[in-house]
Amino acid sequence: TGGSLQATGRGLDFGIQNGDNSFFMVRGSSGEGVVQYTRDGGFFRDETGGLVTASGMRVLGYVPAAPIEIDEDTLAIDADPNATLQPLVIHEKLVDADGNLVLDAEDNEISLQSYSIDNTGSIVGTYSNGLSYQLGRIALTSFNNPDGLEKQGGNLYNATANSGDPIQGAPSEEGFGMIRSGFLEMSNVDLANEFTDMIVTSRAYQANSRAITTSDEMLQELLNLKR
Repeated sequence: TGGSLQATGRGLDFGIQNGDNSFFMVRGSSGEGVVQYTRDGGFFRDETGGLVTASGMRVLGYVPAAPIEIDEDTLAIDADPNATLQPLVIHEKLVDADGNLVLDAEDNEISLQSYSIDNTGSIVGTYSNGLSYQLGRIALTSFNNPDGLEKQGGNLYNATANSGDPIQGAPSEEGFGMIRSGFLEMSNVDLANEFTDMIVTSRAYQANSRAITTSDEMLQELLNLKR
């Protein structure tokens, strides 16, 4: 189950709200290999501008062929459930569909000034030409039986036959919850209940120990009587 969200004030920290069955999708540092799943939304940018986890795994999402200029009619990038997901990159320089640098009217490179990620997972970058562009959208996946996921350590999970096939989507879509920037999901352990269970278990152990000791003493008394 989902844990409570705690504010961190850090722009690349993300918590999934109202989506207990939803997970971020990540892949190895090379951007290739098996897709794994995590709810740990503490992300970073690497030296290339790629969005990565603390262990360097690439965060996957929906990436347009070229950055989309934003105006009043711009919507979040469509989360096609059949689309091939790609590693998300927040480019320091504006590039076109072929990865070539885009220059302004004076033939200067267009540099990233700031970026933000909203609750739909859309990554918006503001560049030195005064325009903003959609650079991508974070993807989420859900499972019919998340309890069937296989733990891999490091807050990572693998899909299994028990978990069912992953259902691909995006934040704020029905069944996936939304992401909160500047928040991290805390542990869902209830300390009061855990301490209570620990005390009950400790007392049960003591009671069993006393019962064994008493039984041993009674048998010893019987042996002494026989002598």
